Amino acid sequence: MKTGKTVAVVMAAGGRGRRMGADLPKQFILLAGKPLFLHALQSFLEHPAIGVIVLGVPAEFIEKTADLVRQFYPSPAVLEKVRIFEGGVRRQDTVAKGVRLLSDFPDILGVMVHDAARPFLSRPVLDRSVEALQEGKAFGVGIPVSDTLWEKDGESEETVLSGIMQREKIMRAQTPQGSPVDMFLNALDQAEKTGGPDFTDEASLLIWAGFSVHIVMGEEGNRKITTPADLTWAEEWIAIRKRNGLMEKERPEERNSRRGWPRIGQGIDVHPFEEGRELWLGGVQIPHSRGLAGHSDADAVIHALCDALLGAVGEGDIGRHFPPSDERYRGKNSRYFLEEIVVLLRKKGYLPHQVDLTIVAERPKISPYAGKMQEVLSRILGIAPVDVSIKATTSEKLGFTGREEGLMAMAVATVIPSSEGSGT
Repeated sequence: MKTGKTVAVVMAAGGRGRRMGADLPKQFILLAGKPLFLHALQSFLEHPAIGVIVLGVPAEFIEKTADLVRQFYPSPAVLEKVRIFEGGVRRQDTVAKGVRLLSDFPDILGVMVHDAARPFLSRPVLDRSVEALQEGKAFGVGIPVSDTLWEKDGESEETVLSGIMQREKIMRAQTPQGSPVDMFLNALDQAEKTGGPDFTDEASLLIWAGFSVHIVMGEEGNRKITTPADLTWAEEWIAIRKRNGLMEKERPEERNSRRGWPRIGQGIDVHPFEEGRELWLGGVQIPHSRGLAGHSDADAVIHALCDALLGAVGEGDIGRHFPPSDERYRGKNSRYFLEEIVVLLRKKGYLPHQVDLTIVAERPKISPYAGKMQEVLSRILGIAPVDVSIKATTSEKLGFTGREEGLMAMAVATVIPSSEGSGT
């Protein structure tokens, strides 16, 4: 890992935001009494690894932008950290100008580009992004999709389906996105020399230029504000965090209330084996002579994890939310329950942060499938695979697990406030 240098941010705020339907570009629309772009800016101002922020805006808004920054952040240190420049016609033009301005700052290790209309970038996502740059990687923040994805027949006169896309391989792009500075400049030079295509984001440019782009797990809350409906959602998101004591203007004793700190929950689940059923653990089907008995697919690992997450926010257990007496859940894949519980957490103002899972069974061997479980669960939870710990042990032939009558799973989960470190 490289150390001793800082990270630069290029904030793309040069657009007009016509879909918002307002007179001002959307980045200047007020959200909770503060222009939208300043919410995004604050996440970077508070991070110790960020050395400089270059902000590209339309030419006629340069003076207004500078005035707003001075109004909300009068500290000389802040004003020294932020540089405002005239954006380009296209997003990629603004980004290219911003990256090339960094030649004035020789101690910059890497650069990340962020949309000014994404106001809720959290500290955990920003930390992971900085870490990718410190490791010399090109990266893009993204989140998995949970909906089924259709592919339409573009050649048909009617809008008809041509197939179903594999959602397991699809990620929704967010920002920040970036790379080491020399890598980014190389990609920009290639695009200028060859007259490359229009790029909708920085990851596309870097991939086109031949670089590998690593995925940094994002969050649902890191949403781009594009339409009036998005702005309504953002206001509601802020209202949730006000109720949970997470806003920047609260008194220290309020901000440090129990709702402002990480919370921990635990869960345990036991299922007997049953002939003729598939064995599902951690969202992965595992070849075995028997499966687990239960109303749903009986995935004990996910059920224990659901209980841990629910317990962390005081929401009871999985049976309270998805009762086994309800026929809608008969045979249901337990990934559905976990996805719904993650949504519930977000509504309460929390996000999964780290989980530790232990499976107690004589057979089957879990280690060959632990990596796939990490991948599946991290995708649903919106965290990095390294933050999903999968352990397995036996009970030394003792008890029902030792007799191979059933299986037990235990989970500990940590959740964090959805705005931790964002200061918005």
